[in-house]
Amino acid sequence: MQLGAAAGVKPSWTEETGTRFEVNPVNVILDPVGAKYWDANLHSLATDGRWVVYGSLGGVRVAGVDLGLMLRKRLSIYTTTLRSRSLDYQGALFTEAFNEIVPKIVQGEFKNRIFEQYNLDAAEEAHTCLKDNRNIGKVVLKVGESD
Repeated sequence: MQLGAAAGVKPSWTEETGTRFEVNPVNVILDPVGAKYWDANLHSLATDGRWVVYGSLGGVRVAGVDLGLMLRKRLSIYTTTLRSRSLDYQGALFTEAFNEIVPKIVQGEFKNRIFEQYNLDAAEEAHTCLKDNRNIGKVVLKVGESD
C-alpha cells in the first residue's frame, strides 16, 4: 500500500461493512470517533486485536458495553489525548516531532498528501467532502487564487 500498511480501509460504517469485517476481522483500529462506532469496532477486531482511541468526535459515552466479547477476543484498548497533558509535555512532544519529521519532509522522505484543493467559493463542497469521509489526505481551501 502507498501509505506503508499491508492493507487498510477507511470505511463509513454500514451494516455491510460490519459484516465484512466480522468475516475478515482487522488487527488494528485507529479510532478518532469513539462512541458512535464502538459496536462496529468491537465486532470488527480480530482476536488479540488492538484498538487505539485518540478522539471522541462521535461521543464519549457507550451504553451496554459487551465486556464478555472484549475478554473472549483478548482485545487491547489504548487511549490517548493531548488535552489532559501539561503544556510542558505538549511543547516537548512538538519539539521532538518537529526535529524528527521536518528534516524528512525537506529530504522528500515524507510527503504531505493532498486529496483535493477547492477555491474558497467552493467551501461548502469541500466541507461535504470531509463530512462524507471521501478524503484520504488534506482537503485544502485556496484563498486569493483563481483557476
